Amino acid sequence: MAGIYICLMLKLCSVWLPLHPKAYVLNDSLHAPISSVLSAAILTIAVVHQWICQEFLLRCNFTYRLNGRFVALKIAAMHSKEAERLALEGANLKAVQSLWGQYVPALAALGPTGRRDAFVLATEYIRGRHLGSGTEEPLKQQLQAALEAVHQLEVLHGDLRSQNVVVPGEGEQQHVWLIDFGHSKQHATQVERQEEMQQLDELFA
Repeated sequence: MAGIYICLMLKLCSVWLPLHPKAYVLNDSLHAPISSVLSAAILTIAVVHQWICQEFLLRCNFTYRLNGRFVALKIAAMHSKEAERLALEGANLKAVQSLWGQYVPALAALGPTGRRDAFVLATEYIRGRHLGSGTEEPLKQQLQAALEAVHQLEVLHGDLRSQNVVVPGEGEQQHVWLIDFGHSKQHATQVERQEEMQQLDELFA
């Protein structure tokens, strides 16, 4: 039952929010506040969740169409540990900003809603398949290059697994993206970076 009502609430959001194109405001600082429209939708989900499950919704993820493009939204209750994790993930994404649009989805927005009852992180949404073991050599080389580029910025991805490697396109048009930097670490040592590269080789051998 809980899954049904959450799906209904998210569907409501997907219908409601596009009617307000300025509901999700972006700016160059990536700290734009979210308007009361999105805030009210988030609060509605949280209240219904609390009513049915007797607990506050701490985090939910879904996609949202923004100015003709899709973004991946992560939403957490303000002052929760999940909100702290989203803030950290945003900081990690900023640390690899030079790789946005190349190997890492761009950060679209980061910050509290207008009513300050939820914290939101939005990134470019990458649609594609996930890599697994037995990866083709050209894609594996791309993945190694992507991780090496991240490591050159002294950042660890921190959560290498099939679900966090996305490949859109087919044939020669395929391109590797690293997603979900929620477990990343900045100022990583050379030893840590070498260990993560070895982990990659083992996972996608």
